[in-house]
Amino acid sequence: MKKETGDLILKKDNGYKGLKADKNKKIFDFAVGYKKFLDVARTDRETIEQLIKMAEKQGYVDIKKVKRSSKGVINDKFYIVNRNKSMAIVNIGKRPLTDGAHVLLSHVDSPRIDIKAMPLYEEGGLGFFKTHYYGGIKKFQWISCPMSLHGVVILKGGKKVNITLGDSIDEPAFMLPDLAIHVSGKLQGERKYNEVIKGEELNLLVGSIPAEADEKAKDKVKLNILQILNKKYGIVEKDLISAELSAVPAMRTQDIGFDASMIAGYGHDDRACVYTTALAAFEAKKPEYTTIAYFLDREEINSAGNTSATSLFVSDVYENILAFEDENGLYHRLRKAQSNSKAISADTTEAYNPTWKAVFDTHNVPHINCGVTICKFTGAGGKRESSEASSEFMAALIELFDKSCIKWQAGELGKVDEGGGNTVARYLASYNMDVIDIGPACMSLHSPTELISKFDLYSSYEAYLAFLNFKGEFNL
Repeated sequence: MKKETGDLILKKDNGYKGLKADKNKKIFDFAVGYKKFLDVARTDRETIEQLIKMAEKQGYVDIKKVKRSSKGVINDKFYIVNRNKSMAIVNIGKRPLTDGAHVLLSHVDSPRIDIKAMPLYEEGGLGFFKTHYYGGIKKFQWISCPMSLHGVVILKGGKKVNITLGDSIDEPAFMLPDLAIHVSGKLQGERKYNEVIKGEELNLLVGSIPAEADEKAKDKVKLNILQILNKKYGIVEKDLISAELSAVPAMRTQDIGFDASMIAGYGHDDRACVYTTALAAFEAKKPEYTTIAYFLDREEINSAGNTSATSLFVSDVYENILAFEDENGLYHRLRKAQSNSKAISADTTEAYNPTWKAVFDTHNVPHINCGVTICKFTGAGGKRESSEASSEFMAALIELFDKSCIKWQAGELGKVDEGGGNTVARYLASYNMDVIDIGPACMSLHSPTELISKFDLYSSYEAYLAFLNFKGEFNL
């Protein structure tokens, strides 16, 4: 049968073109909730705290409270938390887990400025925190802007103190000060672009008033800062050694453009996927296959650590579900369940920026407003450290999205030998799962203020929900 010309050519149009008013309202209303989420979920721990609140509001319970009968698990939707930095949201499906699960995995960490173990010092009449940046960043982008402080401090005796300071306009913030153009020409001007600011020069300014103390006392500004920390939180300097404190941009999330079609904010990578996968999990009512939405930490540093995609927590979740069904032959059933699972690594990629078009392969780059992006493979150069989705799995997903009227596009992260990056896909693939990277394209990736499209955000949610609810086989 002869195909029409329109069927032969793959079109890539702006998603707002011809969009009906009711769908446009859905997209903009969806973005309102996301912006609120992004403003309160600023760190890995805070993101998990928000997800727990959201899950419980939807009727999910901690696995510790799940009851079991002779016929299996009574509670068919629950969550599992790992060390307050990662978790999974589970919907028990109609089929046994050995038939495989539909897995979504996003990461709760974003690039940031971490505070060192012995941070506080005084020099030149100013108090500073020493820092160590986290994740891949252009360091010069993170200076000379307000920063807020987030994290936890464990006091003597085990009391945990949560710190969130600097996000509100009524609170003091912090800053990584730069040199003026008038004096920086020779020192910074002769450096390579990503050495204009070096890691040890990212010193966080935290105070300048000296304490009222004996004239012979040294470091009076440092002493005053410690007095403030002690009075407000009960902290002494020794407590900072074990603390987890991070500086993040103290900027509110807001709409961008005269048409308010885009969102600027800190942490779209990867909390845009965290939010959309969570809402998709909540909406996956009585699925055919068990659905597992993982929210893991440490992706920005190649998933190293016991709360990351390389930890046994991924298997622990499966084992907990399998144990509800039957505790016999657990290892064999675990391997079968994971091998039969289909997974989406929910992550962002860099959107086309025409100002810098030289770094993109314009035939294989995602565009703002053109729908959720499907990345067949990640990695760099000769596809190093990359997993690659099979033709069968990718084609089945594309067919699902087309039938569900979900706008999608294909894309890669920059030109060969110039761009590249990794996600958690390769770690899921190590369990013999079929896996692919899918998520919204993001502009200014890994900068203090990233940008995404409201249309692409909603398209991602639609894609994740369609995947979780799919009842058929992902093998054409």
